[in-house]
Amino acid sequence: MWNMAAGEDNESEFPSLSEVGAYPEISFSDFQKDSFQSPSDEITERLREIEESVSLIKVEQKAGERKAAEKMSINIHGNFLFDGAAFSQNAEDKLRYDEQNGITSRVARLIVEGTGVEIMSYKVEFEFARLYVEDLWLGIKDLPYLGNLRIGHMKEPFCLEQIPSPKYNTFMERSVAEAVHYPPRRIGIMAFDVAADERVTWAAGLFSDAPGTNFIQDDDFGGAVTARLTWLPWYDEAAQGRKLLHTGIAVSHRECFKKTARFRTRPESFLASYVIDTGDIPADTVDLLGTELALVYGPFSVQSEYLLAFVDPIGASEATVQGTYILVSYFLTGENRNYLKSQAIFGQVRPYENFYRTRTADGKIRTGKGAWELRYRYSYLDALDGGKLAGGRIGDHGVGVSWYLNPFTRFMIEYIYSDINRPSLESHGSLNTFQIRSQIEF
Repeated sequence: MWNMAAGEDNESEFPSLSEVGAYPEISFSDFQKDSFQSPSDEITERLREIEESVSLIKVEQKAGERKAAEKMSINIHGNFLFDGAAFSQNAEDKLRYDEQNGITSRVARLIVEGTGVEIMSYKVEFEFARLYVEDLWLGIKDLPYLGNLRIGHMKEPFCLEQIPSPKYNTFMERSVAEAVHYPPRRIGIMAFDVAADERVTWAAGLFSDAPGTNFIQDDDFGGAVTARLTWLPWYDEAAQGRKLLHTGIAVSHRECFKKTARFRTRPESFLASYVIDTGDIPADTVDLLGTELALVYGPFSVQSEYLLAFVDPIGASEATVQGTYILVSYFLTGENRNYLKSQAIFGQVRPYENFYRTRTADGKIRTGKGAWELRYRYSYLDALDGGKLAGGRIGDHGVGVSWYLNPFTRFMIEYIYSDINRPSLESHGSLNTFQIRSQIEF
């Protein structure tokens, strides 16, 4: 290092060119082309390597997807519903039957379902509390004209209250009006699809009129043609269905199995006996008509149906069975009933806040409240038709509270007053039902 003292001439401190020699001349030709790459060439090479890697990954993914599509997936889930009920009757209704208090497993179902081979699906729903099969079908989707096809034991496309699972219905049991079409499941083949951005749904199928999945042999096998059409004239897309208006109509023409028809119902409690029962009616055909209407406006909703059965008795004039109900629901915690557009039914309720209870670091207790719902329903069934039938009439008023701890757990409590008029009773019978339910999905 050279020292430079102030006021001194320091030029002599630096070496001259003659001492170090002249700087060497540098030529570009001294660099070999194969040993030098510009930055742009290097980036291009790296991009090429990345593209090759991505292409290889995509090929492997597609091969894996094709291999997976060759197998049917499997998804296992289920639900439990436990009921308890207590009854109070007047003297006239006790002449019909002395109802007994009780507790039972209302539903205990194991469900296996899945998809595969791109267009196939299946479902097996087994009720192991009472050892019988509910759903048992094979599905095919994306068919021309038909849309979707389902073959096996399934619910017919009839009645807004019947099609959903009971674990999603507002009340513990469906209304007495459903006796017009019961049981809801039959063996058959059904096509269904959606249109107009899922504002319209349709379903139609051919079904056996014989209930159950067992092997059936009979000269008068019977059969049914059943169809349902729904339309959403109003659906608030921005609010994801918190405001909507549902309309629907369903029809069914039925050739009676073993030339008999029967209509019966419980008073909206599984632990009660059948309060209305026409017995076996000798009949050739039964024609059904159902109309549907539902409004959801935020936490408030109202739903109603009117159902008719036109019975053609053998050797007698035509008789009519009719039923209706109106249901009102309100969520105190602000939730709304969950409408499934592709199926045109109501499904699982999801609370804004799940129920929980925990202690924080500062020692305070914090809780989540879940969802709370108030509900009322009036339902009516006339299976008497002025004396043409031997069933009778029943009108039910029901009130209740539901607590949704989370999307998979619900507690329910209900009171139902039933006014019962049967030809065998000299005056109207009355039945009071108090019932509770706990349910869980898994």
